[in-house]
Amino acid sequence: MCYQETGNIDFNNSLTAKTYCSHHNCSLIGVHPKTGRGLTWATDYLWRDAQDWGISINHSPSESEVRLNQQLESLVSQPIQIEQYTLNLAEYCDLLEFFGHYHKVAFEDASHINKRDVLACALHYSRAYEYLISWPTSFYKLLRHFELNPMSNKRQTGIRKCFRDLYDEIFHPENASSNAYALLAKAFKNYIRDHFTNGVVTYPTVRMDKQISGNSSVICEKQLAEILECHPARVDLYVREGLISVFTKLKNGKKLYRRTDALQLKARLSSCMTLTECADHLGVSSYLTRHLARNRII
Repeated sequence: MCYQETGNIDFNNSLTAKTYCSHHNCSLIGVHPKTGRGLTWATDYLWRDAQDWGISINHSPSESEVRLNQQLESLVSQPIQIEQYTLNLAEYCDLLEFFGHYHKVAFEDASHINKRDVLACALHYSRAYEYLISWPTSFYKLLRHFELNPMSNKRQTGIRKCFRDLYDEIFHPENASSNAYALLAKAFKNYIRDHFTNGVVTYPTVRMDKQISGNSSVICEKQLAEILECHPARVDLYVREGLISVFTKLKNGKKLYRRTDALQLKARLSSCMTLTECADHLGVSSYLTRHLARNRII
């Protein structure tokens, strides 16, 4: 119908994510109904017989598919704002491709979809669209899936083991100027800082800034000792005394602790005296002070 009215194929309708025309309320087609060949701008004599095809498509679009196509149509003239990032049509399509691909890797398989199959594309990109509708919650769920089901068989722990291909794509230099990948990078860093528990976040071994590595929710024994300003060997003493507990133990044997627990212990220790300070305060010897402590008198 669009072709009959305008005499040309609208650029927007050539996008693989575009599967529905909200103006005419009908699905698009990707192949010639008689020859079975893919339709392009260069299809011979398209204008001569298009009106005689008599196509009947048995497909009821989902609400997500309709809303996605309406969004794609509006992006031709009006960019969209997600958080502080302004996205144009190309960048929005980058996000759809990103989420469509990694959703398929996570929950189906890594094979490519047939881009000429409009119905397959409708399902594929509608799923991708759901990630943007519930941003960034669904993205965090996807990252959590890869944390529990790592992409790489190499290494025992760490960011690259869990997110290898996804991580490399987000931080690839070619995507550095894209607002779409800037949005992904920000959400990824926030996830690593607040939720990642399958490794230690250090700087500069990962493409994170010092603020992310310095505020990660879980820390290793060395980082714990730095926060408490003590020798790493003293950490075991605090664990034995029940002052702090191990949050999780990685496959490589490394123990991780919660940063919040470390900060609470630091605050608690800051109000305590050393043995010598306590002895001086009581006016007794260190030996007697130790005896009082062992008998839980102080």
